[in-house]
Amino acid sequence: DGDFEDIAVDKKERVWAVASFYGMYQLQEASAVFRKAAAIFPGSDTLAQQVKHIETDLNGNCWLLTRKKVYYWDVETNSVEEFDLQTGNEVLHNLTFCRGINNDVWVASSNGV
Repeated sequence: DGDFEDIAVDKKERVWAVASFYGMYQLQEASAVFRKAAAIFPGSDTLAQQVKHIETDLNGNCWLLTRKKVYYWDVETNSVEEFDLQTGNEVLHNLTFCRGINNDVWVASSNGV
């Protein structure tokens, strides 16, 4: 189904949500409706469909989790840095993550932390 599983507010006070099978959405405040995230940063149209979880750090920037990678989105500069979760084409399952105390994130999956 399309229920939201994760929600975050970035440093620009934009509200983001993630639906399990549909990816990332942005709240359109004027209409109070969530719309598919598009044209947010370079490559976001493709990436937004793959996002499984979203988390903000202490500075209000966003960490985006997919089944193969973690992305750090600097909201101020609108730049994205990507980190591989594993080698090869293996897809991780039962993913979750949380913000660490050093402006990092911890990822857990069916393969461990």
